[in-house]
Amino acid sequence: MNRHAIAIVSCLALTSCAAVGPVFAPAINVTAGNGVVYVYRPQAHAMSVMTAVFDVNGRTFASIENNGFSAVSLPAGSYTVVQRWKAGLVGNSNLEGRPVSITVAVAPGKSTYVRLLTQANNMGSVAVSSGSGFNMQFRWLLQEVPEAVALPEIQQTRGNVASSPQ
Repeated sequence: MNRHAIAIVSCLALTSCAAVGPVFAPAINVTAGNGVVYVYRPQAHAMSVMTAVFDVNGRTFASIENNGFSAVSLPAGSYTVVQRWKAGLVGNSNLEGRPVSITVAVAPGKSTYVRLLTQANNMGSVAVSSGSGFNMQFRWLLQEVPEAVALPEIQQTRGNVASSPQ
């Protein structure tokens, strides 16, 4: 009986870790003078149950699950994109207070790609140790990625297109 319960809980946990929604397609209906900022999160085991929340210049525009993406149309200019972790049930308060950010330049008619990388143990810019019996360090960072690198990666994700920051 216990094995069956563990199997069911494991299956539910695994299916809840992936993004749902349409596959990637370039944003349409971009206003003249605007560019598009795509944020995406390639499939990764580290922090896969966490939801990444993205702000641009202090206004939330996306919540992205593991293997997800979102996009926002913005007027040309310089913007600070901030990623933080959504509060959850897994005791992640030590992660929530550690946002990462990147400044990007948006050009009219152009696309900018920002990738969120997560990993356990040896990568990144922020580290948090778990308080359990094992010592696991989680690291995450934002990177602006050239289109030639981003397109093959983001085409593997699922998500949505945000209308504008709220």
